[in-house]
Amino acid sequence: MVPKKVIHMRCLWPWRCLVLPSWALGRCTTLLSSCSRFCFIELAMFLAIFSMPILKSPMVARIFCVFLMVVPSSLFAESWDEETFVTLAKELNSKERLAAELDLERAEVSERTAYELPSLSLEYEPLWGPELRRDEIVVGISQSVDLSGWRGALREASSLREQKAKARAALLESEIEAAVRHAFWRVRFLEEKTQLIKGVEARLKDTLGMIKARANAGDAAGLDVVRVHRQIALVAAEQARATIELEEAWGDLTAWTGVQERQSTQGNLLPDATLETTAEHPSEQILRIEEQALELEASGWGSPGFRNWEIGAGYRFEREAEAAHGVLVSLTIPLALWNIDAPLKESLEAKATLVQVEADELGRRLMAARDSASRRLQVTRDALAAMPPATEDVLLSDGVRKAYGADEANLFDVIEAMRSELELGLTRIELEWEARRAFVDLQFLNTAVVK
Repeated sequence: MVPKKVIHMRCLWPWRCLVLPSWALGRCTTLLSSCSRFCFIELAMFLAIFSMPILKSPMVARIFCVFLMVVPSSLFAESWDEETFVTLAKELNSKERLAAELDLERAEVSERTAYELPSLSLEYEPLWGPELRRDEIVVGISQSVDLSGWRGALREASSLREQKAKARAALLESEIEAAVRHAFWRVRFLEEKTQLIKGVEARLKDTLGMIKARANAGDAAGLDVVRVHRQIALVAAEQARATIELEEAWGDLTAWTGVQERQSTQGNLLPDATLETTAEHPSEQILRIEEQALELEASGWGSPGFRNWEIGAGYRFEREAEAAHGVLVSLTIPLALWNIDAPLKESLEAKATLVQVEADELGRRLMAARDSASRRLQVTRDALAAMPPATEDVLLSDGVRKAYGADEANLFDVIEAMRSELELGLTRIELEWEARRAFVDLQFLNTAVVK
């Protein structure tokens, strides 16, 4: 006969084996990275395996193990912040594009700076006459040579244009980052907006129940119920409009990040960090690099007399009465009677000047945009600081509702208090959204880091 304690152990042990899969599931759950979650799972394993007094019954063990299987993926779902979505968007931006642009730039320079192939010539000249027979054979090879240095200047300019391609990639990445930040914070703005409207709508429905009770008791008119119904309909319409905008915002965020499932988001809409300019903006850097590349390329032109030299060497055989052998050496130099490089050199210098002017104008526009975004951020922060906190709006509405229940206020006061709560709350959230937009613009314009 098997002891009762052994039977209990045999019934309990198979269910305890579920602890290991549940622990593994908890380990593999998406974004399950905080120490508190691991501590919970480790504690649960300890209780399930080593705490016999706690799990005396097999049924208790089963329920506990099923709880462990479900909790890690549901209770510990983590909200995604701004940087999570930015990272996903950057991963979608393939690095192969930059590599392809660099390869294209190198290929174009190699094509322009490639030397001409050497030439091989073969001549055979026979002469016949009554008393004459002569044969002449000439074999030669020639090569074009350039001593002006324009190829070296072009290669140095190419290295600068590689830096330009990297700056373009940095600009594209910063533009994507700014777009994702705008999309994310628009989602957060609309989520807070819908949450605010839901709270006001819920309190209006509570007020409606109170008014219906008073109307049934003969203490309120039926028109009061209609007025509250209409106010609830208006708030519900506002809620529907905000929900539609939220769906659109989620669509934009999904397009940038590739996230198909709706995720819980977190982050304070009002920015509280400071920004510091760390480098020249990529768009301005692109123009500065192009200006340097054009100036460097222009410096390689202007010496046509040292370009397109042709050097040749060969062998000559002649036979008339006797055979004769000889060597041929040739050098062909162009006569630079005028500077044929002048038009090209002037064109490159003019382009460099235009790019410099464009870079200066862009720098001024960027500075003006930074100043404008800074003023927008400061104005919204000052306006929010002057507004009463959101808790006072709710306290005022609840106070008016209580006063209405005590016959110390009328229905108009209740509706006005709820309307002012909604308007103030929406204004506060919209100002926070404007502050965040200005902050994201500053992040893009400054190529900044958050301190």
